[in-house]
Amino acid sequence: MTNNITTPVIVLCALFPLLAVTTETNTPSSATIYQTLEQLWSGRQYRELTIYVDELERSWADYAPVLLARALYSYQYGAQIEVSIDRLHALRSKIQPNMVAASPIFMELLDSKILRYESLRKFYLERGITPEIRRTERDPLVKTKFKHADHWGEEMLFFNTPEVFITQDGIKPARERPAKLTNSALERADMQQLMSILTNDTNDMTTRKEVSQEIVRRRAEKGGVAELVKSLRLSDMSYTAQDTADELVAVGRDAVPLIVDFMNDPQRSSSDQRMAIWVLVRIGVADAKVIQALQTVATNKMMFGAKQYATDALQYFEKRRAHGDNQGIDGAPAN
Repeated sequence: MTNNITTPVIVLCALFPLLAVTTETNTPSSATIYQTLEQLWSGRQYRELTIYVDELERSWADYAPVLLARALYSYQYGAQIEVSIDRLHALRSKIQPNMVAASPIFMELLDSKILRYESLRKFYLERGITPEIRRTERDPLVKTKFKHADHWGEEMLFFNTPEVFITQDGIKPARERPAKLTNSALERADMQQLMSILTNDTNDMTTRKEVSQEIVRRRAEKGGVAELVKSLRLSDMSYTAQDTADELVAVGRDAVPLIVDFMNDPQRSSSDQRMAIWVLVRIGVADAKVIQALQTVATNKMMFGAKQYATDALQYFEKRRAHGDNQGIDGAPAN
C-alpha cells in the first residue's frame, strides 16, 4: 500500500516543474520567483541572488511579486529593516484600496510581516544596533561571522501574492487565468496524496500551485458550485484560496445565492466571511441580498477583521454605483 501511494507522488513532483517551465509566460510567476530565490539562497549563491533580484527589478519593477522580493531582500542583505518596512508599506498602500486585486489571506500575511519587522526594528533601536552595524555584520556579500538562515523564508506570502502590475493607471493582471493541465500522474494521485504535496513546503512551489488547481477542479467536479462555496472554510484555504475564488468568479451570478447563504450561517468565522466577501466583490454582483449580508457582517462586533472588510465592500459597491458602474448592482446585468 505504501508503494502505491508513494510512486504517483514522486512522479508528480518530478513532472510538474518541467510543465511549469514549458508553459511559463514572459512574466515570471510568483512561485517561480520564490523558487529561484530559495534555490539561490539555500545554495549560498548570494551574489547570483543579488543579480537575479536586480534583473527582476529592471524588467518588472511594478510587478507585485518583484516588489515583495525586493522588500525582503533589503532585510536579508544586511538587515536593513527600515528599508524593508518602507517597501512593504508601499506595497500594501498600493494594493489595499483595490479589494479585487488581493485576497484577504495575502493582506493578512503582509500585515503580519510588517508587524514582525516593526517589532524587530524596535528591538534594534532599544539596543543601539544601527543600520550601519547591521550592514557590516550581516551582509552575505561580505565574509562575516554571522550565520545566515538556511532558507529564504516567507513561503506563504509568495504563495498568495497577487500576480498583478501596479501602475499609475491602476492594477492590472499579469496574465490570463492559467489553462487547465492534464497529466496521467496527476490523475492517478488521490486527494490525500495531492493534499500531502500541497501542504509540504519542501516541495517545489510551482508543483504545489498546480496541485492546488487540481484539488479545486476535483471539488467542483464532485459537488459543483456548492462544494466550492463550502470549501471557502477549509483549513487548506491558505493554499487554495486563489484557485477557489477563480472558479467561483468564472461561475458568476449563479454562485452568489450560495455564497450569501454561506455568509448567513452563524457558524462562519471572521476568516470565512472575508473569503466569501472577496469572492462577491470579484464577481461584482451587489443585489439586495448581498447588501443585506454585508451589512449584517459589518455590524457584527464579533466578526473582528471581517467587520471592517464588509464595510470596505459596501463602500466599494457604493463607489461603483456613484461612478455609474452599475453592472451587477441592484439587479443590473452581470456575468
